Formats: sequence, structure tokens, C-alpha cells
Amino acid sequence: MNRIIGGEHVLNLDRMLASVWVKGDPVTQGSFNPIISKSTGRAVIFQTSKLKAWRDTVAQEAAISVRKIGVQTGPVMIWLQFMIQATQIEMRRGEITLESAAKKPDADKLERAVLDALSGVYYKDDAQVIDLVAQKRRSEVPGVHIAMYTVLY
Repeated sequence: MNRIIGGEHVLNLDRMLASVWVKGDPVTQGSFNPIISKSTGRAVIFQTSKLKAWRDTVAQEAAISVRKIGVQTGPVMIWLQFMIQATQIEMRRGEITLESAAKKPDADKLERAVLDALSGVYYKDDAQVIDLVAQKRRSEVPGVHIAMYTVLY
């Protein structure tokens, strides 16, 4: 059994609950700033159509991977590996490096979009994610690898 001990909990790496590869260009989710509608006086939050489509794709693919176990109600660990589309020059020269990944998009904004998409699919609420590991790399094939693990105390 592989174990990582940190703080007061133990992550049992042998207890992967679900894993999925979602192909496509990962989309960032920034902070939503509500706009007050002039007609209704209510706060309205807009999201881009690209963000909505990405979140829908992530949710649909993730739902397939948890059909047998269902939505988790306890604490979970999420591992994300974002594969950002490499440029044509990087691919032609064979220069897909860690340095090329250290550019926009921001990893935390990529995480936010995926964690929100997984709410109601992998877990009831993203507040249940008590451990989060995220990586960002450049690749010829864009997408995100997602894995969910149990966290034991």
C-alpha cells in the first residue's frame, strides 16, 4: 500500500475511486463578477460558452467513470494533469518542455473549472476536496487526466 502522511490524514493511493481522460482544450474559470441587471435589478453571472461547453464535457465524461460507485459524500483527493496544446513550433522542433508549460493559462483557474464541473458528479460539493494535486504540461493532445481517491484518517 502506498501512503502519503501529511497533517492528520493518510492518503491511501491504492483506493482510487475513479479515473478519466477528458480530451479537449482545457478552459479557465476566473472569478465571477456579478453584474446587476438594469431590467430586473438582480445580480446576474455570465460564463463564456467555451467554459460551459468544457464543464459540460468534463461532467459527462466523469459521470461515466463513477456509474458504479456514485457521488461521494466524504472527503476526497483529486489529482489533475492538464495537457495544454503545444504550439506547432514546439511540436516541429521537439521542444515541448517544462518551461513551455510555465505560461498561461493559470493552473488555479484550470482547476476551478474542473472542480466545479465535478460537483454533483464525483462529489456533492467541491468543499469535500481536502487534497488537490494539479500538474500542467504541454502536449500534442490537449485534455485533462482526472483521478479521485479516498482519504483515510
